[in-house]
Amino acid sequence: IGTLDGQYNTYFRVAGKTLTIDLNGKNITGEYNADSMLVGVFSTEDEGHLTLTGNGTVDVTAASTVYALIANYEDGSVITIENGTYKIYMEKK
Repeated sequence: IGTLDGQYNTYFRVAGKTLTIDLNGKNITGEYNADSMLVGVFSTEDEGHLTLTGNGTVDVTAASTVYALIANYEDGSVITIENGTYKIYMEKK
């Protein structure tokens, strides 16, 4: 998990690079249990380019505040979703 601004977290952060994640029909599942906000499971900044492909599933449950499953932080950064299923759940307290 990468930390943004020292307090917000993101799982996969692409900064200043081009990256393709091919899920290849697989699943990424997880639980986020920290007290700080989950800002994004996938995020880009600093002209990062992220492509999500491969018809997989991303399924995340968070116990605290969630901002977004996918977050683009700066102009010039790009996230392309070609296919797949993306879900995020906030646990009810």
